[in-house]
Amino acid sequence: MDNKGNKKMTNDDYYMNHVYMSEYWLWQYMLKHFNNHNNPRWLKQLRDEKKHSAMARGALRKCIPDDDIITDTSISIEKAMFESIGKLDVDNIPVDNFPAFVYVVERRACMLFKAYVRKGTNEYYKKMTKRLLHDEADHLDIHKQSAQQLDVYEYYYELDKKIWKGISETYSDGKTAFFDNTQYWKDLFANKLKDNVNVLC
Repeated sequence: MDNKGNKKMTNDDYYMNHVYMSEYWLWQYMLKHFNNHNNPRWLKQLRDEKKHSAMARGALRKCIPDDDIITDTSISIEKAMFESIGKLDVDNIPVDNFPAFVYVVERRACMLFKAYVRKGTNEYYKKMTKRLLHDEADHLDIHKQSAQQLDVYEYYYELDKKIWKGISETYSDGKTAFFDNTQYWKDLFANKLKDNVNVLC
């Protein structure tokens, strides 16, 4: 899957498009399963995910042509990492397991957001990422206690560690982190991470 316009996407653009589709996937999952949830904090998170999706798309539209923006959730953290590499059927995560899954995903997202704030070169994207981090901290607080009480939590947690260890070993060379490796982003957007990162053997 390549960008469709003439402008070459930078690592920063890849990053923000990845964020856009990750936030979009989570919004759609929550909209499907929790639109009438009785916990107001869950409903706030649902609204936050919608807002974050719009924020990320708006940031992309400010920096690259609309035709270059990828709108395929296969490039989301949920699909590219946990499904393609980790072999989870993320669209059908049981709703009872959702607190554990979303806690692990949001925890990892916070790490990636903080890394981007440190290493990113697009000041507008960095400003947007800082705004996202503010809400993500609240989302972690929403789910932390219930997540860690679920039997499946340990599996998701360990799978997450294996996935990102595998990504780092494949796309980092000791000097350049995977985050700064354009090949990592190209493989992510071409759905090739799963061909190069095997954590289940």
